[in-house]
Amino acid sequence: MAPADRKERKTKPDLVTRDYTIHLSKMVHKTTFKKRAPRAIKAIKKFAQKAMGTKDVRIDSKLNQHVWATGVRKTPTRVRVRLSRHWLFAIVWLCSCSTPALSAVEPPNTSNSTKIAWLLSFPNSGTTYTLQSVMGRSNRTAASNTCLKWVHDDAMPTVYPDSGPYQLSSHDLPETYLLTRTHCAGHYPFRLKVDEDEFRRACRQTAVVERLGYKSKQGSYPDPDKAIHLWRDPFDNIISRWNHARRYIPIWKPSFRWYCRIMDRLVWPLRGSDMPCKSEFYRYVVWHNHASSLEGSIHVRHV
Repeated sequence: MAPADRKERKTKPDLVTRDYTIHLSKMVHKTTFKKRAPRAIKAIKKFAQKAMGTKDVRIDSKLNQHVWATGVRKTPTRVRVRLSRHWLFAIVWLCSCSTPALSAVEPPNTSNSTKIAWLLSFPNSGTTYTLQSVMGRSNRTAASNTCLKWVHDDAMPTVYPDSGPYQLSSHDLPETYLLTRTHCAGHYPFRLKVDEDEFRRACRQTAVVERLGYKSKQGSYPDPDKAIHLWRDPFDNIISRWNHARRYIPIWKPSFRWYCRIMDRLVWPLRGSDMPCKSEFYRYVVWHNHASSLEGSIHVRHV
């Protein structure tokens, strides 16, 4: 029987950004001149792996150019970097030190002048990668309509304190528009037909998910002024949805043919067509048609 006073194991936060100064001259000491720059890059990766607790570390191109700026022999004595951890990997940026990074436990800098701009995307369209790139480059937070408690333990509502949306990092809010991820009824697994009014309501609906299938808090907010419509190749999108299903069924991983067959039978079989994954293609087309219909009341930019 385990002792009652045993401390729980502490895990590192999934989304965190910190600034560090790396002493490169110590790390490349007693190294051959022709190997100093590559050794410095490896030392930065090793430092980031230890600081962020992840093996997947990615070096920004500007940091790589800064290390190689004076040639392979004369590496910088010190370099100021910004480490950003995003769930499974970490990115190392060249820090300009104009804006300090915030700790994962510090409260956000809320501002009433910040407005919401939707990032309309069909599920598994590369939204997470897009938001991470925007947050890393701008050093400002983004938001999401859905807060997963097992991923974002310290998520806090922004702009509308009673109903969200919920920020994805501890950075400051942008001065003008807050990029907010919304899937707009794209996660309805067994429904293909959604009218435009229900689609619009689902776009602005927020929820806090305590565990899989249980929502502890739901809310809504007014329509924004601007939106970005994110597109992805339909074939790549469907393959990504299949990989997403394989990740959530670890015991019995479905093959692509099995996944298409089950979705076509359970959702709504389109009889008279032998095209594989016809229900997925139909859902993709209907969703993007509804997203394009929002242009009448919202300024939508297609990307």
